[in-house]
Amino acid sequence: MQSKILIATTTWWPLAARLAAAFGGLGAHVSAICPLGSPVAVVGSVRGIFRYSALSPTRSIEAALREVEPDLVVPCDERAVAHLHELHASTPQGEFPRRLIERSLGAPGGYATVLSRGASLELAAREGIAEPESRVLRSAADVRTWCAERSLPTVMKADGSWGGAGVEVVDGPGTAVAAFRRMSRPLATWRVAKFLLSNRDPFPLRGWLRRERPAVIGQDFIRGRAANIMVACWEGEVIATAGAVVLETAKQFGAATIIRPVVNADMETAARRLVRRLGMSGFCGVDFVLEEGTGKAWMIELNPRATQLGHLAIGPSGTLAAALLARLRDEVGRGEVRHGAAQPRITQETVAFFPQAWLSGTVSPLLRPAYHDVPWEEPALVAELMRRPWDGRSLLARLTDTLMRRPDSERILAASVAHMHPPEPGLTEVAAARAIVDVGADPVPASGDVR
Repeated sequence: MQSKILIATTTWWPLAARLAAAFGGLGAHVSAICPLGSPVAVVGSVRGIFRYSALSPTRSIEAALREVEPDLVVPCDERAVAHLHELHASTPQGEFPRRLIERSLGAPGGYATVLSRGASLELAAREGIAEPESRVLRSAADVRTWCAERSLPTVMKADGSWGGAGVEVVDGPGTAVAAFRRMSRPLATWRVAKFLLSNRDPFPLRGWLRRERPAVIGQDFIRGRAANIMVACWEGEVIATAGAVVLETAKQFGAATIIRPVVNADMETAARRLVRRLGMSGFCGVDFVLEEGTGKAWMIELNPRATQLGHLAIGPSGTLAAALLARLRDEVGRGEVRHGAAQPRITQETVAFFPQAWLSGTVSPLLRPAYHDVPWEEPALVAELMRRPWDGRSLLARLTDTLMRRPDSERILAASVAHMHPPEPGLTEVAAARAIVDVGADPVPASGDVR
């Protein structure tokens, strides 16, 4: 009998689709709960799709869990994690959804900590992990005191944000107080309307109706290069890791677009301490800054969910998806034989995420020598990812982009592909990519050695 995995995502990020494809390629029975337009819905190995309700998320998750009865649920963003925590709290002891969430996420005692930037950093400090001094800021007076006590600039961060949103570097008390007030107030009505009408994203509506006020922290600014580590873990034990130094990002503090895989002992130690202390299971990621000049790893954030590295064979033990699935099979007594070949280890020094790195255009000298993480084995997914993201396809979003003179992502992708793959005899990867988009043809397998 196949192990059953349920992927949970409230966003349109490619990582949920890539992780679903990785689990499916390893022989798991994969289902997903996701919003309309999520790329995970076109992954060939996904057996069932459930609609994620923005207004009643815990009810929709519970319905999916009870119908699929998965062995593991894998959240791919913080909202999905928070919804699983809510469902756990509202479910009586001993019932299936509660037991499944504990198996998937780990000990309930750590749930409040993992979604609070302040609490997770306080825990890191107690565990002896190097982290920039941080403090929860509850008022404008707190912000002014914080700024007066340190050298500027400093960093302001809001809970419940990701991908670079809700993070600002400020250079004085005035800008810090202004940032605090923006971050700590409930979401403005006009922004909710924009999410609904332009981005086609209904999920902020629930927080707006509840008038939620995010917690805000101040954090000392460390000059250096961003890095992160993703781990597969089980009941407080780390079973596999994948680390990376971030070479390029989509925007300041945003998600990585080009990385260099690394093994960093300080990052490994920090992740193991946090996972053990919190009793975590499933996936989590820890963000760091490698200090300029010293290379010291400073932890800046804990992400209690899957990140972009889960499907990449960049570590000695293969992908994190394979490591977690193997442990799950042992724990739940699944003795099935793995379907499909193990993914070959990536040997290039750098990895460019598709389509994120290509959307940066053709100017980066890092693109050409990188391993290009294109899911050629999933032609429908390649076609989907070469289109505009779902939350940017509305007429209003397109009109706004035109008025703001923002470049069209589909044209950028086409130009980037053409630049990376100059014409040559025979069917090139760019011709294959265009064939996928136009007629759904099978692609020529890409070697990652981009010519």
